[in-house]
Amino acid sequence: ADANPLWMVVAFGLGLLTYLGGAMGLAGLSPDRLGLWRTTLVQVAASVITLVAPAGVGPAALNLRFMQKRGVATPMALATVALLQVSQFVTTVLLLIAIALLTGSSGALQQLPSGAVLIGIGVVLVLVGAVLAIGSLRRWVIAKVRPTLQQVWPRLVWVIGQPHRLAMALGGNLLMTAGYLGAFAAALAAFGQSLAPTSLAIVYLTGNAVGSAIPTPGGIGTVELALSTGLTTAGIAAAAAASTAVLFRVLTFWIRVPLGWWALRHLQRRNML
Repeated sequence: ADANPLWMVVAFGLGLLTYLGGAMGLAGLSPDRLGLWRTTLVQVAASVITLVAPAGVGPAALNLRFMQKRGVATPMALATVALLQVSQFVTTVLLLIAIALLTGSSGALQQLPSGAVLIGIGVVLVLVGAVLAIGSLRRWVIAKVRPTLQQVWPRLVWVIGQPHRLAMALGGNLLMTAGYLGAFAAALAAFGQSLAPTSLAIVYLTGNAVGSAIPTPGGIGTVELALSTGLTTAGIAAAAAASTAVLFRVLTFWIRVPLGWWALRHLQRRNML
C-alpha cells in the first residue's frame, strides 16, 4: 500500500525534534554557554557526518570540534562529549526498564516470542558471567572502562551540583528519544499499522541499538534490517514492516542530508566548526 502523505509529514516533523533534544543535552552538560540555536545547528550538520562515520561517532566528533571552537579546553570538551554519550545510553536503558515495569509480565512483551527474550537474557547473563569469572577478561574490561569513568566522573559531579543543567540534559535526551519514537510510530501509521506504545518503544530502542552496534556509516542497512525484524516479530506483516523501516530511515536520515550540508557550510563560514 502507498504511504499516507500526512503521516509522512508528521514523521518528518517529529524527527526534527531530535535536533533540539541533542542540542539541549550538549548545552546542559557543557561548562560554558554554547547557545542553544548554534548547538542545534551543529546537530543538524551532523546529518552529513553520519554518512561517512559509524553511528554516534560523527556527531560526537562534531560536538567536540564545536566546543573547542567555543573556547572549551580539549580535555574538558572530551569529558563533556563522553558524559553526553553515557547519559544518552543511561537514559535509553532507564526508559526500557520503565517500559518493562509499566508493561509487566502480561503486557506488550507477550507480543515478542518468549524464546527470543530468553535467548537475549541468556546471552547477557553469559557475557556478564564470563567477565566476572575470567580474570584476564575482567581486567581487560576494567582497563577499557576505567579511563572513561575517570574522564566522566568530575563532569558528572559538577552537573549533579547544577540541577537546572542536569534537568536540561536529561530532558534533551528524553526529547531526542521521544522524537524518534514519535517519528517511528508515524511511519508505521503511514501504512495503516500500529502497535501499543510500549511495544513500539521496545521494538525501536532495541532495534536501533542492535543496528547501530555494527560499525557501518550511520548504521546504513543494519538499522533498517533490525527495525524491520523487530516489527515483524511484534506481529506486523513483513511487507509493511520493511516499508516502515525504510520510510522511517528516509525521513529521519536520508532526506535530512541536504539540510545538514547547509548547516555545516553555514557554521564553517562563521568559523564555528
